[in-house]
Amino acid sequence: MILLSKHSNLAHLNTSTDIPKLSEFISLFEGLEKKLDYGRLIKEKESFESLLERFIVQEEEVQKVKASKADNYNIFDILAVRHYEAKVHSPFLAHLLDPKGSHEQGKLFYRHFIESVFKEDLIKTNLLNGVNLQVETELSSQYGFIDIAIRNNSIDNSFILIIENKIYAGDQERQLERYYEYARNILRLSDKQIRILYLKPNRARPGAFSINDDLYKKLKGNVLQEIGYKEDILPWLKNLKNEIKAERVKHSLQQYMDVIKTL
Repeated sequence: MILLSKHSNLAHLNTSTDIPKLSEFISLFEGLEKKLDYGRLIKEKESFESLLERFIVQEEEVQKVKASKADNYNIFDILAVRHYEAKVHSPFLAHLLDPKGSHEQGKLFYRHFIESVFKEDLIKTNLLNGVNLQVETELSSQYGFIDIAIRNNSIDNSFILIIENKIYAGDQERQLERYYEYARNILRLSDKQIRILYLKPNRARPGAFSINDDLYKKLKGNVLQEIGYKEDILPWLKNLKNEIKAERVKHSLQQYMDVIKTL
């Protein structure tokens, strides 16, 4: 038996009629609350489905853009050869610098390279006037293997341009000294006819192991010059890219430039 105080607000309730009504009201309230929760869930579900649909549409658009550009496609990465000096970088650069290369751009690469790297007009003139250019890689002699050698053999304008390519390999004993001696003793060229470029990812002085200090001071800025992939090679290729007529060459060049950025 339920005892109700006379001071209670429920004291006047009729237990036979009011209590069932109260129970019914509570049941209706709970049912309404459940309906409201269900309605909210429906709205949230519809909102989520709309968001998911927009995401799918956007993802499809992103995939279309990726398919049309393939920005991450790089043949050097696929073949895992981006860090190979003798097998990749030297042959690729030598091919670009060779007017007879299959790029079919003639002296375009060579001319831009000379104008970009060398500052003295006389040096530029001599190198640009080469009419019988011979470009070789791994040129072998008793003085060692020269990574890239560009020679012009003519009576009035003979010269050699030597590029020593150093990405990760260290200097060899008297390496630059030997290449200089090769040009002087074997080719019988004067200092004015010899140019040696020491190429690193970033410009750097060759070590004393490769060339002694006295000879370095004598040749620096005259015969010998330091250049870098990022300071010199990359700007050289960027500046001439729009002049290239062959799309296949442009695509290859862009992939190579992407490789240079990671050296």
